[in-house]
Amino acid sequence: MSLEDIPLALEPFGQVQNRAGLAREGTGLDLPLSKKFVELHGGSLAVESEMNVGTTVTERFPKDRVLKTKKRKLRG
Repeated sequence: MSLEDIPLALEPFGQVQNRAGLAREGTGLDLPLSKKFVELHGGSLAVESEMNVGTTVTERFPKDRVLKTKKRKLRG
């Protein structure tokens, strides 16, 4: 998505057009809900995107909202 599309993608039901000019499948709620949940925990959500390259969404939470877990070795 282009930089201009980011505000639309963060709006409830906002859908960014794909390369063919057609709306992608879905409700347009993934990013707005994610942003709201992160903010409810006192964190932030940032979106970086370059058209035809890719999009990165970064969620940051305050340290006191992150649980410590033990590392597990995967079998296989």
